[in-house]
Amino acid sequence: MRCLTPFLMLAVVGLIALSAYNTWQIRELRAELVGVRARAEKPAGQDGAEKELNRLVEDARKQTERAKDLVARGQFERARQELNKSLQKLDKASEMSKDIADSAVRGVNGAVSDIKNAIDGISKGEGKRMEGNETNTRK
Repeated sequence: MRCLTPFLMLAVVGLIALSAYNTWQIRELRAELVGVRARAEKPAGQDGAEKELNRLVEDARKQTERAKDLVARGQFERARQELNKSLQKLDKASEMSKDIADSAVRGVNGAVSDIKNAIDGISKGEGKRMEGNETNTRK
């Protein structure tokens, strides 16, 4: 019985240390996840681009309305000019929306990569710890 007491004490201390380490890792992962979510939700510089995109679409809509009024009054040449301006703005808005979407995809891909790296790091740490336990049990 006396031989088991130090072993049991050592096992309890080891379990407490393992629990503390796991708690620390969980906190680290949560902090990293918050950062990853923040980057994925709002890529840098997107607010200004979204406002510009909305402005372009609204301007194109207004020019289309003006063209409609001009057609109703029989001013076809001026209506065509307004529609051309509207189409140019819509083309520019289309390009901007592609850029915004590409930026969002890059942000998501970066977040996925960060998460994979974090998981790989934890898995490698677990593997090393398990290998160490196997060698200790063989002795």
